[in-house]
This record gives sequence, C-alpha cells and structure tokens, in this order.
Amino acid sequence: MVFGEHGESPLDLTGVAPEAIPESFVRLGYDLCSRTMGTTFECSPLSCNSMAAACHANRWCLIDTFDDALRTAQRFATGERVEPGPYALLEVWASMLPDSTQEPTSRDQSNRES
Repeated sequence: MVFGEHGESPLDLTGVAPEAIPESFVRLGYDLCSRTMGTTFECSPLSCNSMAAACHANRWCLIDTFDDALRTAQRFATGERVEPGPYALLEVWASMLPDSTQEPTSRDQSNRES
C-alpha cells in the first residue's frame, strides 16, 4: 500500500515477479519509505528522521507489527509529515539476522529477537 495525504492506494507492482520467500528467512519488521519520484523508494522516516524511538522501532530500526506500521504510515501521511510523501509500507526479510553469523532455525525466531 501507498499512503498519502489523499488516502491509501495499492502499490503498483506492474512488471514485478517476486519469488517466494524461502522458509529459512526471518521477518525483521516493517519499514515506511517515501516515494516521491515514481518507482524508487527513498528515505525512511524511521532512520532518516530519527523517528525510530518515537515509533518504538526494534534494533533494526523497523516496526515489529503490521498493525503498528499501518497506524504509523497513516499518521505520517496525513499529519506528522516527516518526509515528503507518499509512503510505502514494506515488509523486510533477511536470510539471517543482521547481527548474527548463524542462520535462524525457523520463522518463529523473527519476533523473539526484537
């Protein structure tokens, strides 16, 4: 989804053919990225504008739950504009935890590490 001052709209993924996320990957959290220039993602208010602490971000500067990320995206798009919008809400996955040399054993660990 894309969140802007005039509401929410689907993120145009025309031409994108994503592969399935392998079972060994872990979800690190959700990020919000500004998208003012068309098809590229730009700044994250969580890291670029030091909003991580105010949004209770995890150690990877991401929001743990979809519901919290959704509320934050709506807030940034309609009131607390810390970057020019609109904002895309993105789920962030990794093949291993960024601060680890070992791969996690299951997807269940993605929320335990926060």
